[in-house]
Parts: sequence; structure tokens; C-alpha cells
Amino acid sequence: MLILVFGDALGQEWSPATFGDKGEDFLQNLSLPRLDDGDLLIIRCAAGVTRSGLVIAPVCHEDLDHPGHSRMAVAEVHKEVNLFRIQSAKVEGRAVRVWFNFSVVYRQVEDDQQKQLLHNNLYNVDELGVNYIAAQRYNTRSWGRSCSISQLPVLLEAKISEVGEISERGYSGESESDRCVSAIDNAVSKSSFIPAHLDGNPVESTYIEVFFKSAL
Repeated sequence: MLILVFGDALGQEWSPATFGDKGEDFLQNLSLPRLDDGDLLIIRCAAGVTRSGLVIAPVCHEDLDHPGHSRMAVAEVHKEVNLFRIQSAKVEGRAVRVWFNFSVVYRQVEDDQQKQLLHNNLYNVDELGVNYIAAQRYNTRSWGRSCSISQLPVLLEAKISEVGEISERGYSGESESDRCVSAIDNAVSKSSFIPAHLDGNPVESTYIEVFFKSAL
């Protein structure tokens, strides 16, 4: 999907990473644990996507409402997404490596599992609904050497405008290292962003990212 944005980013062309027409195949390949009838399980994930569409370093979070089933579902999503090569992101026709958010949602209805793949982490549902593509970060400098495992994860929350500009960024987490947070913030401030979009239009959104040692 191609998005043409005017204004401060005059002439900028963005094509965010998505599963594209491989999304249904991905869902069909998932062997998810059976839930009690009517139960809903949500697995939020993030990963790097290379310029060739290879998914790297996926990180999925368990649904705390269903800890046992969720653990199995996370392992299954990790296994399957590592086998996938999805539609890479492009800026001005040039493929770029991005950090990509997605979610797998499924409900048990008797013997049937109703599965849905979302290109977001569900943090903007009140404003944008569930069918938006989350903002994607690219052109990021290295920060990992300034952070040890004990100082991570660090959670970023920021606003990304409809022209890809970042503002109102803040950090939280277990880290007490100013050096680590400063290194992440320096990398983020110099990053570029493909804005979120809904129905083919770029939109402002809240961007959430958890920085791990393996992050992009």
C-alpha cells in the first residue's frame, strides 16, 4: 500500500511493512491452543523487518488473562513468524529496515477458532479502531552498547504525526541508568518514522516500543 503525504514532508512516499497477501497463510499455519468456549486471547508482538522482508528478533507478550494458553500461543507465533518473509517497507521507493508491530487475536467459538491478524499493537483503538497500520521506525543509530541486560527493557511512548514527526516522547521501565536511557533517546530522536495510517491515509498516533537488547 502506497501513501503519498504532502505538507512538511512534501512528496514523501511511504509504503509500510505488512503481511500483505501472506497474512491469511500465516494465520492458517498457526496451531493455537484451544480456549474455553467464548474466550478471547490477544498476543501483541513486535519484530524487525529487513529490507528483503525477513522477520528478525520477534518479541511477543503473553496475555495475562490466559497465562497458560498464552505461553503456548506466543511460542507458536514466534515459530511461524520466523519462517515468514513479508512485504518490506519502502520510503521513496527504497526498501528500508523497520521495527514493526503486529498482533494475533483469536476467539474460541465451540470447535472453531476465529483468528485475526492486526498490523498494530492495539494502543490506538479508541481513536483509530483495530484496522490501522502502526507507525514504523527506521534509520536508527546503534544504542545497544550503552545498555546492559539488567537495564532493559525500556518502554518508549511518543506521538508520531501524520508526516512522521516525533514529539512528546517519554520512557519508563526498570532501568536506573541515565546513560542507557539517554542512548536510546538519542537514537530515537535521530530516527525516521513511517506514520500510522488508516484506510490509506496517514494519521497521528501514539507510538509504543519496548527496547530489548535485540531491538533494531
